Amino acid sequence: MLIHSKNYIFRKGEKEKVEKVIIKSKSIFFDMHALNIVPITYTSFKNIRPSINVKKTRIGNKIISTPYILTVKQQKSLFFKWILEETKTNLKLKDLLINQLKFIFYKQGNIVKKLEKLYKDVEQSRSQFKQKK
Repeated sequence: MLIHSKNYIFRKGEKEKVEKVIIKSKSIFFDMHALNIVPITYTSFKNIRPSINVKKTRIGNKIISTPYILTVKQQKSLFFKWILEETKTNLKLKDLLINQLKFIFYKQGNIVKKLEKLYKDVEQSRSQFKQKK
């Protein structure tokens, strides 16, 4: 059921990272049979989906950070990249994945801080760009 649930959220060709997370954590979700993980994962993705990123480009001798809009595929890959980065510690994967999904669901934790920092960087680069004109 869980392997097929990725189709609920992601289209074909964008499932590699989802499969990696789900296959590594099968036992987690089977232990939590009362908890339906698909709506939680979907809501977590909607809460933390980054829509803008900052790219640093070099113009002459200056490095300018310019904001750009992410595609849906890039948003999904960045979301799962952040989750996998947060779960790379010596603790059990079961506890880490459940905690990260809970934090994201309630809009708390380090991933939310990363998203806020990203949007602050975008806003700062936009204000610098306006001052130069």
